[in-house]
Amino acid sequence: DDYNMAATALQAAKVAGAPRFATGYYTRANDHFKQAQKYYRDRDYEKASQSFRQAKLFAERAENFSALKRAQTGEVPE
Repeated sequence: DDYNMAATALQAAKVAGAPRFATGYYTRANDHFKQAQKYYRDRDYEKASQSFRQAKLFAERAENFSALKRAQTGEVPE
């Protein structure tokens, strides 16, 4: 389901170092996730689903960008 996929992607991005290496993507992912939760609470399930998918997309971008930056700097994930 969209919620679980977005939450998993956010966690993976966090582990990859996104808060440090991909702040913009990671912030957008979190913002979309929080908005999706609000839509869900308001029972606007279509908008919630769309926002969860956007959160997943930005989280994946954050994870990939972080991996690239770590490779360029020679750092390993914590």
